[in-house]
Amino acid sequence: MERWKGRVALVTGASMGIGAAIAGDLVKNGMVVVGCARHVEDIQVNLLAATTVAHLSIKSMKERNVNDGHIINISSSMGHAVLEYGNLHTYSATKHALNAITEGLRHELRKENSTIRTTVICPSLVQTGSTEDFLLEEALQVPEKALQPLDVSAAVMYALSAPPCVNVRHICIAAVLDGYF
Repeated sequence: MERWKGRVALVTGASMGIGAAIAGDLVKNGMVVVGCARHVEDIQVNLLAATTVAHLSIKSMKERNVNDGHIINISSSMGHAVLEYGNLHTYSATKHALNAITEGLRHELRKENSTIRTTVICPSLVQTGSTEDFLLEEALQVPEKALQPLDVSAAVMYALSAPPCVNVRHICIAAVLDGYF
């Protein structure tokens, strides 16, 4: 993480949950964090925002001759499966799209011989304010059944700490006793 000290990180969703945990860990590791938050629940808006932010960030890096940046998108294990219960199929579709967009960006960057890396992190159930209604009471009482925001942040730190010649393209994480996926 030494090479990232003093570098700037843009963290979306930084006001709470996973984004707040990531922003805190990046600051602890010496990065300058620009945090932004949104309170739009429309999932299609969220997908568009992630795509737009990634493209603008890559453009900014190129304009400043930064060729060793890193785009990390937080997706979901629901981007790989559609749950049988709940009305979550549209959410699953947007997370699958985010996975595909991240992989597409990697291909675009590789064709340009850019060493800007892309990673998509797909956590299973994470205990945040937005998932507490979804979590079963049992999962709230057994920490091994739901991830915490800091667990997802640890995956971000892992991707960032990889050697510059290594691209950790996809990380899928779940709680040890996760029974959802």
